[in-house]
Amino acid sequence: MKSNKIIIFVLTAIFFAVTVCAFFAVFTVKEVKIEFSSAYKTDDAEVLTERLQKYIGVNLLFFKEAALKEDVEEFPYLELTEVKKSFPNVINVKVRERQEKYIFNYEDKTFIATADGFILSEKSVADDGRKLINLMFKGDIALEKAEIGQYISCNDNTALKTAFEFVDSVNADCIKNMTVSKNIEQTDVVFDTYTDVKIKIPKIYSRGIDKVVGAFNAYYKASDYKKIKNEIEAILRDDGIIDIIWKNN
Repeated sequence: MKSNKIIIFVLTAIFFAVTVCAFFAVFTVKEVKIEFSSAYKTDDAEVLTERLQKYIGVNLLFFKEAALKEDVEEFPYLELTEVKKSFPNVINVKVRERQEKYIFNYEDKTFIATADGFILSEKSVADDGRKLINLMFKGDIALEKAEIGQYISCNDNTALKTAFEFVDSVNADCIKNMTVSKNIEQTDVVFDTYTDVKIKIPKIYSRGIDKVVGAFNAYYKASDYKKIKNEIEAILRDDGIIDIIWKNN
């Protein structure tokens, strides 16, 4: 009788072990599918694809998305947009390539940043002839930190974010420089265009977007003759009307 109990126990243990092994084998990752949305021809996508193969063989039930996110974050030009477990054994990953928008100087270095101020590199990788906007600061606003893989940091990040929103609200192809300036009374943004027209947006927190849209609409509608050595200023009147004023430099 005792021997029968031992046999039953052994068989049960074996069955349990086989079941557990089969269970884990079913959820062992066999493929990492990566979908890229690319803007430039870099080697980052190829290198990342190879690196993520290390998750093959990992149990999908215990896979940590945070670890994969850290792998992607090692490549400043790449941004993880989605990680999805596809049971029983596939990891689906979506990655897009960040696009260059600004160029700026900090201390003795030049940096490239995205439209929202994420710092990509010290050198542009674009090969399509696109022109980057030169980002500058004046007066009481200044950069505090610039590090690849981090966002631009200045002593007034609200003003910087507002300036970025201005550029996003218009056709920015004409913009050569954007200067964010601040004094004790107000914060302003000035755009220098490739036709040498200055577009001035004073007091950026007072219906700033409306001023920018109005000023740039006036710019694009103007003749080339009118743009010669002129500047535009968007002024918010006391009655709530925005005046778009052309001035001689």
